[in-house]
Amino acid sequence: QKYLYEVMKFTNIIVSLGGGCLLDEKNREYVLEKAFVISLTAENDILYRRCLEKKERPLIKNRKSLIQLLQKRHSHYSSLPNCIDTSSLSPKEVVDEIMKLLPANFL
Repeated sequence: QKYLYEVMKFTNIIVSLGGGCLLDEKNREYVLEKAFVISLTAENDILYRRCLEKKERPLIKNRKSLIQLLQKRHSHYSSLPNCIDTSSLSPKEVVDEIMKLLPANFL
């Protein structure tokens, strides 16, 4: 949490936050007030495959744990602004979609 407040002092930067960071109401309000938020999502099977590629996912032990976590956080995630479904997008296409959403004065 302390790093979040430190990094948010900078301007015109892109910060990648973990899925749980904005679960904390204080963090969420602060970030939504100070930043332009874009959330990335994907279909469950694709998220699980991506999680298997990354070993640093302590809350994801198997497919069932991922589904339970997503169900628990669904209302939170769906309330975030500017959501991009990355299920069928390449990394370059994700960047293109992000660029379309960014405010003109950001660049």
